[in-house]
Amino acid sequence: MTLFFLLALAAGTLCFFGSSWSFTRRRVRASLLSGLAAIGFLTLVSTEVFSAFGQINAVAIQGFWCIVGLVLSFFSWKQRHLLPVIGGHARAFAGKLGPPGSAGIGLLLGLTAWVAIASAPNNPDSLCYHASRIYHWVQQGSVAHYASHVERSVTFPPLAEYLILHLYLLSGHDWWYQLIQWTAFAGSLAAVSLLTEWLNPSPRAFRFSLLFAATIPMVLLQSMTTQNDLLAACWALIAVLLLLDGGTTTRSFGMIAAVMATGFLTKPTFLFFVAPFVIWRGIDLLRTRWQEALRLGLWVGVVMALTAAPFLIRNLTLHHAPMGTMGNGTQNQVLSPVRTVSSVVKQTVLHLACVSPGDRYNKALVAGVARFHEWIGVPLDEPGNPMTYKLFRTNPHEDFSANFVHMWLILFSFLPFFLTKFPLRVRLYWACCWAGFVLFCTLIAYQWYATRLHTTFFLLVAPAIGAIWQQAGRGLLYWVGAVLWVYALPFVLLSNSRPLVSTQWFFDHLFPAVNRQLNLGVQVEGMTGVKKKSILQQSRQEMIWRDRFAEMDSVRTQVLALHPSSIGLIFDEGGWDYAYQQDFGAGTLRHVHVQNASAALEDRNFRPDVILSERDTTAALSCHGAAYIRFGRSAHTAWYHRRDFDGAGGTIAPGK
Repeated sequence: MTLFFLLALAAGTLCFFGSSWSFTRRRVRASLLSGLAAIGFLTLVSTEVFSAFGQINAVAIQGFWCIVGLVLSFFSWKQRHLLPVIGGHARAFAGKLGPPGSAGIGLLLGLTAWVAIASAPNNPDSLCYHASRIYHWVQQGSVAHYASHVERSVTFPPLAEYLILHLYLLSGHDWWYQLIQWTAFAGSLAAVSLLTEWLNPSPRAFRFSLLFAATIPMVLLQSMTTQNDLLAACWALIAVLLLLDGGTTTRSFGMIAAVMATGFLTKPTFLFFVAPFVIWRGIDLLRTRWQEALRLGLWVGVVMALTAAPFLIRNLTLHHAPMGTMGNGTQNQVLSPVRTVSSVVKQTVLHLACVSPGDRYNKALVAGVARFHEWIGVPLDEPGNPMTYKLFRTNPHEDFSANFVHMWLILFSFLPFFLTKFPLRVRLYWACCWAGFVLFCTLIAYQWYATRLHTTFFLLVAPAIGAIWQQAGRGLLYWVGAVLWVYALPFVLLSNSRPLVSTQWFFDHLFPAVNRQLNLGVQVEGMTGVKKKSILQQSRQEMIWRDRFAEMDSVRTQVLALHPSSIGLIFDEGGWDYAYQQDFGAGTLRHVHVQNASAALEDRNFRPDVILSERDTTAALSCHGAAYIRFGRSAHTAWYHRRDFDGAGGTIAPGK
């Protein structure tokens, strides 16, 4: 049934290709992006509608996409004569990119797709809430909030998970979960290529911007996860493309409104990076056609309000705040120009971190940032922010990886940007990219994982990088391109969470010699957390539980031997909900003893046969009026059975 999802995308793309569009000969990529935007918007609307009737189930979702696919196929059949034209445009795109560029980017796309399909979702955020939301939504038949120890799962915007939900109900398994972000990777490259051609039609700019975008470490790492940073970046690129080069037709304004809605409901920080481009487009329209500016504003406002209303109302009802309260700790509490400068410097330098002998390079950077903050009279570590300022060594992790080479390229670009005369649109585009980054840093405080949140900025700035660097010598660009590609490969092959090549072999046999020769001072013996077998050598349970696999394998065996039909879960905000679902989700699985705002949604009549607890490990506990006895305990988890549960899926009669 997943084919109906793909059929809808393919047919929708052909429909958009056959209709009028301002991109002319670039219509293949533009139509593909329109198809992606339409899929995202249809997923959003259909999910909320089905949820309102309690119909989040396989039959409803499969029927919906079957109808969508067939309807779009009917209309696209009239455009079948354009298929040879599409093939010609695709060949022209590959020719413009050139054989080396096509091979290099194609290899990165292929490797990341392989890893995304072959590996299980095992990023901490995925285990806590990105992937775990799907089970609870299907279990209750709606996307209404539910009692959860992980407050993020009933607070944060859900569109990325809506897409995963549809794929799950279409396919019946989790193999495709991570392809949502991978598709966003491919879509982002298409959008970068179109924006580059709008800024500068030079083939050299085209090739360099695409290579820059395709080799960003955080982009590569994100493309293999179920997180949402890359998806938000893809929506931002499509929105900017439509704003700058999409025309002023009703359909164009409708598409802009749809993408703005999907972007906001994927990750609200999307708005910070898009806002400067909205202002640019708005001013341009106000100067010449103020009615069009008003019409665009109405389209965006109405569509965003209508589509976001169900989610915002759910949050308002539960948390008494439309966006919840979980994100309050990540906001800058004091807003001023000097605080903005502080935040921009700290978040920029995050990407300049690198491995060095004795970590002297990073220590020197931190010392320099500290001296700068003394000079401007602002504390390096903001009061109330638990994350003290530090830099991470080169690390292929989807939460902490720095875009080292790419940030240096961006910073070096200021020199030719100010010394060379560029067209006004290039200068305005560059200014809008940086305005979005500054706005983000103004409102969002320093975080250890901030490099992940900058993904949208790096992809948005890629077209400008191509337009600026295309004036460099051909030889220099080839060398820089080669460095970018070689630099990117380890992040694909040696990902900390899902290595395609065994990192255990690397750290046991190759790295110690490098460590000694360069005096890096890395304690290899204690690096058990990064010594991983290849995903090709692991089962999905091993990938999910990682260092806890042996422990949880024993827990699973003992608990499932009782044949429980219902299980309660007790853990904290960082509990791996999805991992428990994979092992124990055959029956009913719910959170009990919840201690956050969603405790109000806990079903007080739910008395599970067994309770698994990472928080309470006493000899006995009670839940919703029933008594539970501990019958096992491991390093992290204790498990209990209800006192009247006979251990064979039944209940002991009173007095037995």
